[in-house]
Amino acid sequence: TLCLLAHTLKSSSVTLGARRLAALATQLEETCWTEHGEQAQGLIALIEGGHRDACAILLMELESSPKKAA
Repeated sequence: TLCLLAHTLKSSSVTLGARRLAALATQLEETCWTEHGEQAQGLIALIEGGHRDACAILLMELESSPKKAA
């Protein structure tokens, strides 16, 4: 369900340090549980943007980290 997906996204985002994405996922999860479905569409659009931002930041971090020899 959407509630479970939002919960999983929240947890994964916290683990990766993507606080904005985690906050949006938390809002979506709460929206699901309170059955305010009309708000979900707007949150999903914000989550898509937050996901893009988090991916870009993580990619920059990976590219800037020193390479270790195997």
